[in-house]
Amino acid sequence: MEVSLALRREKHPQFFVTARTTILADDELLIPLKA
Repeated sequence: MEVSLALRREKHPQFFVTARTTILADDELLIPLKA
């Protein structure tokens, strides 16, 4: 997961900054479901 976010940040720095909160929120929701 961290690797994917790192690649996304390198390719789309502006998008990552603006969507960071949403991405983290999605991860927090998905992690418990996968666990």
